[in-house]
Amino acid sequence: MHMSKDLLDVCDLSVEYRTSDGTVKAVNGLDLRVGTGESVGLVGETGAGKTTTALTILRLLPPRVGFVTSGSLKFDGRELLELSSNEMQSIRGNQISMVFQNPMTSLNPVFTVGQQIQGVLMQHRHLSREEAKKKAGEMLEVVGIPGRRAGEYPHQFSGGMRQRVSIAIALSCNPRLLIADEPTTALDVTIQAQVLELMAELKSEFSTSLILITHDLGVVAENCERVAVMYAGTIVEGADVKDLFEMPLHPYTRGLFGSLPDLESPKSRLTPIPGSPPDPMGLPRGCPFEPRCVIKEPRCKAARPPLMEVSPGHTVACFRVNHLLNRGGVA
Repeated sequence: MHMSKDLLDVCDLSVEYRTSDGTVKAVNGLDLRVGTGESVGLVGETGAGKTTTALTILRLLPPRVGFVTSGSLKFDGRELLELSSNEMQSIRGNQISMVFQNPMTSLNPVFTVGQQIQGVLMQHRHLSREEAKKKAGEMLEVVGIPGRRAGEYPHQFSGGMRQRVSIAIALSCNPRLLIADEPTTALDVTIQAQVLELMAELKSEFSTSLILITHDLGVVAENCERVAVMYAGTIVEGADVKDLFEMPLHPYTRGLFGSLPDLESPKSRLTPIPGSPPDPMGLPRGCPFEPRCVIKEPRCKAARPPLMEVSPGHTVACFRVNHLLNRGGVA
């Protein structure tokens, strides 16, 4: 379900890291839209640029190293890239929040979990210390942690409980957009399911838009309405989850599905994607997937394909997309 009003509109975004070893082109001409109340899965291999995209939205790129070289980032019509540091500070953690991949490094070890929730509430909601303390206990209860544990420190909690604390902090100001960067990576399967279920419940309760960053297509299928597939710093395919799972069109997307185990398939072996992702310090001139693609043609090496809409809400960046459509998505 695509919502009519875009809360977040990322257009032609490019980001690079300038290091002593050279320039890393982490994000390259990325387009992404998130509707009000919508859940969007951002999928791709490690190094695809997913986390850099999230950090750029929050304006948290490392200073003097990370640079936005082109593009626009509009949140509810406001251009985030033009806001002052103070203006951005009033949005970050308030209207846009993020749950990081590793809760042990995202939580401050020298403050109690209650103090960390209180700090956000006092800064953005201007509550008194006593009001913030009461609200912090309530937020812990919301994520399934007894409020009496507000006086404990992060190291006194398990990995799953720490992630719940991170979610409580992120949702304490009722943000309009929540970015979850692989929030279940460090957790075992049972706790993963609990955390994802909790996020879905809270998203529904608070009417929050969600960007769920993951490399797990199964997680996207269960928790998102739309999905955007990233490769080498750009979106190569975007669609409603149902459409993408029924007919993936980009050769990279089809490669991802082909490398997943399927208990109902008679195949005895998986089909891996040949080769490796390109070096972001030396991206191909044309389509970034061309060196690994099994259906490439000469123009794929010479030019980068634009992101084209092939059906309502389904976009693909591939010169051979008509060939794939005519064959029902089969190469």
